[in-house]
Amino acid sequence: MVAISFSVLKEQILAGEKTQTIRRASPHWMKVQPGTTLHLFWKLRTPTCERLGEGPCTYRSDPIKFQDFDHDLAIRDGFTSLEEMQGWFRSTYKKQAETQEYVVLRWDLLWLNEQSPLYPPQRELLEFLFGT
Repeated sequence: MVAISFSVLKEQILAGEKTQTIRRASPHWMKVQPGTTLHLFWKLRTPTCERLGEGPCTYRSDPIKFQDFDHDLAIRDGFTSLEEMQGWFRSTYKKQAETQEYVVLRWDLLWLNEQSPLYPPQRELLEFLFGT
């Protein structure tokens, strides 16, 4: 089990629009392999912590550099442009943003919390699973 905490782009995750995250390369993220279950949380370890969903990792990149970021990566990560994503990384990681290596993780959500527009109503889900 791998927990991933988010503090931005919650609505995109719940809508199924954000299906990847970019994290600083570290042994923790490098051990994640396709098939590893990812548990997505909103503001983990805070009083407002909320479980967003879970699903299998479908892709983990080799380490990439800030200079390797492109428009498609930014859009898939929930930003509206490459410039917006680069700005977020610069404001978050300061001077280290452009010298760090990063890992891209992607997932398929199998479960979303009930706030998601993709979350099936409980009764319909039970009928689908058990035919009742």
